[in-house]
Amino acid sequence: TFNPQNRYKIPEKIVNKNLHRRNTKVHEKLFESYFTCPPQDLMNGSETSKFYQLAQRILFIVENANPERENIANRNAVALFLYFDCPEFDKTMLNFEQLIKTPFRKHFKQMRYQTLFKNLQNSNFAGGNEAWFDYMKKRYFSD
Repeated sequence: TFNPQNRYKIPEKIVNKNLHRRNTKVHEKLFESYFTCPPQDLMNGSETSKFYQLAQRILFIVENANPERENIANRNAVALFLYFDCPEFDKTMLNFEQLIKTPFRKHFKQMRYQTLFKNLQNSNFAGGNEAWFDYMKKRYFSD
């Protein structure tokens, strides 16, 4: 089983810069496998590096996939990027999908929180949860 505390615990004997160098090489190889841009562009502070955290999330899902299952490209798993549509939101973040190699794009979806809320509100899930939906609508989704 995956235990993030054990997995990311840094052994005392490893010098920090050696660990960083090793992790950078691992990330470069994984980024190269799943993304269309040069791996360095995601890590070097360029315009593309604003997608670094999204790219890391995709890699986290792929890296922690059950190895006994079929190849990730054939699975139905989806990473959902939820964003709150407001004037301050950097809409260029929606271009991230174009950096994902074609076989893996079907595993990445984008959705506004407003759309998710509306879909949940109109689903069978809403029954019996009206008070919660009223609260959420007043607090986060009022016009």
